[in-house]
Amino acid sequence: MIPRNSSNRESVFTMLDFVKRSGTLLIASGVIAIIFGFIALVWPTSTVVALVVLWGAYALVDGILSLISAFQPAGRPARGWLIVMGIIGIIAGLLVLFRPFESAVALAWILGIWLILRGIIGLITAFGPVAMGSRWMIGLSGVLFIIAGILFIANPGSAAVGVALFLGLLALGWGIFQLISGIQIRNDAKKAQGSGSRV
Repeated sequence: MIPRNSSNRESVFTMLDFVKRSGTLLIASGVIAIIFGFIALVWPTSTVVALVVLWGAYALVDGILSLISAFQPAGRPARGWLIVMGIIGIIAGLLVLFRPFESAVALAWILGIWLILRGIIGLITAFGPVAMGSRWMIGLSGVLFIIAGILFIANPGSAAVGVALFLGLLALGWGIFQLISGIQIRNDAKKAQGSGSRV
């Protein structure tokens, strides 16, 4: 018969091993995020092109899958929509893959239009009969969205590079946070294992 203390100790060490592995995963993902952030900050144009190409590959695969689904028995009720979505996805994916620079500018335009529409909605909400939250904060955010959208449309190339730089800074900060958290978790787990082994 196994003593209860021995069984409890084994379960504690198993849990601590799991915590250590979680810390290792955090460290690994943090390092990857830091590398991506560094690349995005040093080579922002290449980062934009890479992200656009990834999106193009996704659109192409999604379009092909939509066409396949359209001719399956389960896709019969929505066959028309699936065919249209499939064709659009394939065309968009091919255009992006063969002309990534122009596609990056087009995406910046789309983002700029979205920002302007978002800002207009914010202003309408701020001056409407019912405003969820502070009216002046909602109005200010609406104005900032509109300004950002105009800047994106006026300078789509620079805006695309700006997005890459922003993503780089975000990834760098998040990676450093994950790295520090992972190291702290591993150190705490090691200390707990050391104190547990002396008991």
